[in-house]
Amino acid sequence: MITGREKEQKKLKDLYESGKAEFVAVYGRRRVGKTYLIDEVFNSEITFRHAGLSPISIDTENASKKNHMKEQLRHFHHSLMMQGMEENTPPESWLDAFYMLERFLMEKDDKKRRLLIFLDEIQWMDTPKSGFMTGLEAFWNSWACCRHNVMLVVCGSSTSWIMTEVFMAGLHVRSNFSRLICMNVNSSLFRRDCHYPVMTLHKHI
Repeated sequence: MITGREKEQKKLKDLYESGKAEFVAVYGRRRVGKTYLIDEVFNSEITFRHAGLSPISIDTENASKKNHMKEQLRHFHHSLMMQGMEENTPPESWLDAFYMLERFLMEKDDKKRRLLIFLDEIQWMDTPKSGFMTGLEAFWNSWACCRHNVMLVVCGSSTSWIMTEVFMAGLHVRSNFSRLICMNVNSSLFRRDCHYPVMTLHKHI
């Protein structure tokens, strides 16, 4: 059972019950309990979960950048199959991988509960020239953000990656019913809310 982090726990629970599409980015240095926080708050509510492969776990001496991407895609495909997707051909791109995730979630959707997707150590999936962000943006902007029962939670130990690639760059929420929230769990709660399309920013300590 988690001790402390009452503000973060309450915020995550409130977002889960919001009735809107939610994109939550949780970031902070390694070993501060980001993954544990998500697991404790949502427990059995996670529809699909996946963690990126550490670069250390990939044979960097014998693997090209292209092979790094292939290993990440293969691992993502394995997560889908282990959590109930019918066996099929592994994706060749992140666009294909997220299309597979969409189909998987549509099969799981009973219209009664949240579809909660948890992507952990997301920065490791974004290998050089992999097109990961293109796939993620297409998944969120074209499919997930307009579904009121979808909640996407991403975790990362690279603050700069989260702020640059997720918060400041391309994930422009295209719906009045969705928002992007970043939570820093290094210490106390730090949140930036993006309510699109008006694009107002609010910072709360």
